[in-house]
Amino acid sequence: MDEVSQSIYVTGCNYLGFQLDTFNIPSKSVFLVKVRYDGTIDWVKWASSAYQGTGTARIFPGDLHLQDQTSIQWFFSSRDSILFNNQSFAPAAYLMGLQADGNLISMVPVMQGVDAIEFSSSEMEHLFVAESWNDTIFLGDTTFVSIASNNAIYCKFDTAFQLIWSKVVGETGLAIPANGTLDLDGSSYCTGMFMNSILIGNDTFQTLNPSIPDLFLC
Repeated sequence: MDEVSQSIYVTGCNYLGFQLDTFNIPSKSVFLVKVRYDGTIDWVKWASSAYQGTGTARIFPGDLHLQDQTSIQWFFSSRDSILFNNQSFAPAAYLMGLQADGNLISMVPVMQGVDAIEFSSSEMEHLFVAESWNDTIFLGDTTFVSIASNNAIYCKFDTAFQLIWSKVVGETGLAIPANGTLDLDGSSYCTGMFMNSILIGNDTFQTLNPSIPDLFLC
């Protein structure tokens, strides 16, 4: 919510196409809607999947952050190539920058092989939270880590999108990321849930009961 402009921003994803006011949102999309307090819809943006296989497309909306009146940050991902503004983009997790009127400022691929969960931003850094679905995770243009799927991924970038550090939580079990927060002093707090056991750094942690998930904070 943005009290200054009296607007509400809504993100989501859909499998079937639907109509919202006068806007037609195609099937298998992530979407971002700007709604005024009086219910008027200013604009709708969406990124649709180009996947044409027999299964379902996997497109995930991430978190939305309002830095100021002219900058909207939208974090989302797709497991298949996507179409946005009549342009095709490779499967990846993207951070999209939009103006308050919906015009695109930037669209930066942050990671590949992951589902977007959430992100936190400051004037100096970005902290991205994701879950892996591929054995190879690409961070930015050059750095990659080879891990098993279904792990929690936490990555910190500077504002120029240079990787500062990455943290993989899982590898020995199933880790489900929840969120990440940047503190004022630059510290990062990452939370999630895991089954059986997880590896954080060089330390392995076991659940109290293998059939019941436990929470983690690092």
